[in-house]
Amino acid sequence: MPRILLSQTRGVVLIEPQDGNIKLERDLIRNRDWDYSAPAFGVPEYKREELRKDIIKHHGKKLELIAPNKKKQKKKKPKKKETKKTKNYENCIFH
Repeated sequence: MPRILLSQTRGVVLIEPQDGNIKLERDLIRNRDWDYSAPAFGVPEYKREELRKDIIKHHGKKLELIAPNKKKQKKKKPKKKETKKTKNYENCIFH
């Protein structure tokens, strides 16, 4: 069974890796998803960053289960090339 330890001196939750759920919890803490993390529940806001830093210190910065967010790149639209039709239309007297 996974153990979740509460440090009395620092008020920080340390998680031992024994279960996929624990890895998920660490990923949520790394991503600062405090609302979805059970170990972060009840931790005061001013200690959450300390909790995150401790998780990164003990288990690394790399996510274990959650796929990292990749920023979507905007696709550039190719410029339309002028064709004979558009050139003829621009020179048309009815234009």
